[in-house]
This record gives sequence, structure tokens and C-alpha cells, in this order.
Amino acid sequence: MVRAMTKPPWLDDDAEADILRLLKGYLRIDSRGLPEQVYLDNDSNEEERARLMLARLLESEEPLKYEIRMSLAELFTPYPQFCERKITFAFRSRGARENFYANAKLMHEL
Repeated sequence: MVRAMTKPPWLDDDAEADILRLLKGYLRIDSRGLPEQVYLDNDSNEEERARLMLARLLESEEPLKYEIRMSLAELFTPYPQFCERKITFAFRSRGARENFYANAKLMHEL
């Protein structure tokens, strides 16, 4: 028996559009009437929502749409064809970091 695949309610067309705007940016018309590529503002509510939707999609069993999959790949590859941005891994906070593994070992030995 084959079941029809339905998207979960949180993965609506707006969520998919937000994810793509996060990954690829979008075009808008500048003051001269020319198109320009722009991106969601860092730490904006729009960016946070798009990141949350992307995380939920990746954690789910939903298949990735081709455009989302290729946009992610373009951000990771060292040899991009179209994308001018890249993903960089960084710590979430500044300062000294707790050594979780050393602490766990010490706690285990106590």
C-alpha cells in the first residue's frame, strides 16, 4: 500500500520560501531600478525563523526539495558555481569553554 506524502503543517510554502531566502538570498530592486541580491539581516527575526525551519526540516524525515539540497551544497563546497557566501563553523559564545569530556571523566572517577 502506497501512502500519499503530505507535508507537515509547519513546512508550508512560506517556510520553504524563508529557507531559500536564508540560503540563497533574494532579488530586490534598488533605488536606481536595478535588481540586486540581498540576504536576510543577521540576527533578525526573519533569519531566526528561517534557521529554525531549516533545522526542523533537517531533523525530520521529510525529503529535501532539490533546490534546498543544492543551495546547501553550494554553501558548503569549496568550489561554488553560483553562491558568493559560505557557511563557517564558529563557537556560539566567546570566552573560555568548559571541557565537558574532562569534567565527565572527573565526575565518573569521584
